[in-house]
Amino acid sequence: MDADPRQYEQIKINGNDSHNIILSYLMHGCFKDTVESLVASTGLKISVAQLEDMEKRKQILHFALNGNALDAIQLTEQLSPDLFQNNKGLLLDLLSLHFVELISSKKCTEALEFAQAKLTPFGKVQQYVQKLEDFMTLLAYEEPEKSPMFRLLSLEYRQHVADNLNRVILGLENFVDGSTKAPSKQLPSDITKLNPDYTLWFRQYQIILGAILGSCSDCIQHIVACADTSRQAFEQLNATYAGTSRSHIISLKSRLAKNPKGSRYMTEFLHDMKTIADELALVQNPVTNEDLIVHIVNQLGNDYANIAAAIKMRDTTITFADLFDKLVDHERTLLEAQSTLPIVTVNTTQRYSSRPHGRPGTEPRGPNRFNGTGSRFAKPPTQQGWHNSSRGNRNPSFCQYCSISGHETKDCRKLARFLKENNITISMNQPSSPMVNTSSARPTSPSPSWMMFDTGASDHVVPEVSSKSIQQ
Repeated sequence: MDADPRQYEQIKINGNDSHNIILSYLMHGCFKDTVESLVASTGLKISVAQLEDMEKRKQILHFALNGNALDAIQLTEQLSPDLFQNNKGLLLDLLSLHFVELISSKKCTEALEFAQAKLTPFGKVQQYVQKLEDFMTLLAYEEPEKSPMFRLLSLEYRQHVADNLNRVILGLENFVDGSTKAPSKQLPSDITKLNPDYTLWFRQYQIILGAILGSCSDCIQHIVACADTSRQAFEQLNATYAGTSRSHIISLKSRLAKNPKGSRYMTEFLHDMKTIADELALVQNPVTNEDLIVHIVNQLGNDYANIAAAIKMRDTTITFADLFDKLVDHERTLLEAQSTLPIVTVNTTQRYSSRPHGRPGTEPRGPNRFNGTGSRFAKPPTQQGWHNSSRGNRNPSFCQYCSISGHETKDCRKLARFLKENNITISMNQPSSPMVNTSSARPTSPSPSWMMFDTGASDHVVPEVSSKSIQQ
């Protein structure tokens, strides 16, 4: 069990100790100019070797943050030749920074050659395969920042790699995992004197704890605020956000299975699904590529039914990157189709200035007035509508054209005048049941007998009438 620093609250720390703690923090962050100012103003001693070491680390971090990963690797090997032998994962992260920089610069050919030469050997180790696939995904996109692995292009990812490199160079991982134990408080030879090794240990622990607190956002600082050591802070963060409890795993799997696309853009939906899958991988319950594809396809909606069917018919499982590309492209096609969709219109009857009875602008009277679309009925009458109409008009002499009782449609003067004015001839054969007839204006040239003529009206409803022909 680590020593509890609260046991030593009564220890008096003089000004030099406080200055040394501040100095250690500044050296850890490679703040060379500030270190030199502090040393000059306080009289603290610092060796030339320490200054040189800090300057080298500063250059290494600068190269890593700016994408010059190969230079960062070269300087690190000069500073600590055996460092990457025991940290292959860190070496892969640095090489990947150079790979990403080539892709961001649109040097895809160079990126591919670099991957074949430097990254391929890592593919022989299973724990690096998924990470390599994520980086290779960037090659498939003309705009890598819109790919599902866009986070690999971010400054935050570079900062993460640079911080890991700095920590490994300083050997601080031993303070985080607890392998560095607290030395005794007093000197073995003289228990009345404070052990300098303990002072150094305590100082380094507090520096790392402060760095952890400073790197946490406001919403999670309360989780580590009560931690006494850097190890406790790390364990609390790990238990909170990387816990492997069954309830947490079940919750993530439920979110993955019940996360419909809805009205979200495809990119947002796929990023959300991939994030959930990554969270499951962090808690040692990775989702296979096939299962992830199934969850995505089942929650796309009817607009993507054709793609879903095609994916299910494949003999081999499609990769997430390929599916991402196809779905985003299909969404783009749907949006373009919506933006160019023609407006559906209904031809309406043109009313001429000379209306029947010399009343321009008047509309037929009765229950069948025209609605806003120019159609006599808002929708085709149903069978029940015909039944009600026949009951409401028991007088057989009822005109369906002008809605005036006392004469039938075939005898309607308004209809005859309209047909005559527009040079129209229609033939009404006796139907077996009420029907809708359409006709068109007579062309100037003779037409075949089978052609149906249109009056220009959107529709006409006529009851069963005797066969009658109205000629011009």
